Amino acid sequence: MKFKKVFACILSASLMMSVSSVLSMPVYAESVTSSWSITTEETAVTLPSEVQTAFDEAMEDYDGNKLIPLAYYSCQVVAGFNYGLICREVSWNGESSLKWVDIYNPNAPGMNIYRKAQLGIVEDLNIEKYAYTNEYDIPEQPLAGGTEIPRDITRCKLPSDAQKAFDTIFLNIDGTSCKPVAYLGKQQTDDGTDYAMMCTINAVVPNPDVFLRIMILHQGTDGRAYVKSQYTVLAQRTYHYEYALSNTSTISTNNIVLGNTFAVMGDSYGGEGNHYYAVLYKKKSDKKWTVKQNYSSDNYVVIKPAKATDYDVCVKVKDDNGDIVKKFFTVKVNPKLANTSMISDTTIKKGNTVTLEGSATGGMGKYQYAVLYKKKSESKWTVRQNYKENNEIIVRPYMATGYDICIKVKDEMGTVAKKYFDVTVK
Repeated sequence: MKFKKVFACILSASLMMSVSSVLSMPVYAESVTSSWSITTEETAVTLPSEVQTAFDEAMEDYDGNKLIPLAYYSCQVVAGFNYGLICREVSWNGESSLKWVDIYNPNAPGMNIYRKAQLGIVEDLNIEKYAYTNEYDIPEQPLAGGTEIPRDITRCKLPSDAQKAFDTIFLNIDGTSCKPVAYLGKQQTDDGTDYAMMCTINAVVPNPDVFLRIMILHQGTDGRAYVKSQYTVLAQRTYHYEYALSNTSTISTNNIVLGNTFAVMGDSYGGEGNHYYAVLYKKKSDKKWTVKQNYSSDNYVVIKPAKATDYDVCVKVKDDNGDIVKKFFTVKVNPKLANTSMISDTTIKKGNTVTLEGSATGGMGKYQYAVLYKKKSESKWTVRQNYKENNEIIVRPYMATGYDICIKVKDEMGTVAKKYFDVTVK
């Protein structure tokens, strides 16, 4: 058979020629009817932490079969990152298949807003497509813009029989490095076994160009091993993915005191082209919205509410395609802090006590109370109680004279309101 003659030539020359020369020899398709098996020896790889996080987030919204990563082989820098993975899909009845999976991580370095990763594409990886390519010369295509084989690319451990075939072919080849990235399966043929794997391949020189190939290795029943087929895949696996327009805008706070402001930070990703932001607000009891900003590239808007009530806030984002996504917030506007403290008496006899009851309205959060007093003839105040949540304080003046008493109330924002009382001791 013609292909056997060619393979014999390749095998006899393999120890004298560089692997690039061996791999560029013509490859002839062999007609087979057996199928590829995906064995239990293929285990999930350990992904880099940021890739694992993105994968887990994307899987939360995926309603397909379970996906198990077998390789992380490419990273494309976009407005964030596209991660290229090969996964094993396991169906409900335990059957396995291979998938190309791309994950979009929108979180670029330096961002102060975290956004959830999305699933870009899940596509069949059909080994037959690469098994008999008849490629005489494999073009080493440049990678698409921003795409690179990651430095922390995953490596796999081959099953012992596949490792034996791999070592027979590549172990003694000088000048070229070939390393497995993912083991994709095997099939039995009339004269041996085919093994499918993804590998990195590069010349052994400083700072080499590294390429990814899907390779089919054949281990014959007569002990011969050779590269049956190969295909450069990374350039073909780089796409421009279109993600739905997502509104990830935020607000600085949803609880303020009247007289203060809050900020709207427009943020978004996906969609088409540039993004524009519009901001509207209204009192929750109203139906009519007030436009604070119409569509603009400015994504930072400050609002100062005029009333102490609850407000609805709407942030709209529009892309160049005219698609619009809204996001709503509620902001509670509290009245200003008011000191409503009371005193039991303003005139007492020497030796008696005065009860002070701290109270307040408005402001934000829990209140704390402080009490100070002094004789009217003096300028220095004495602290009876520093700020505490205790709001009932008893004071016993020790001289028959006039006293000034001050009750301070402080909220969780640190705002202080004072109230003064005159007390006469006879």
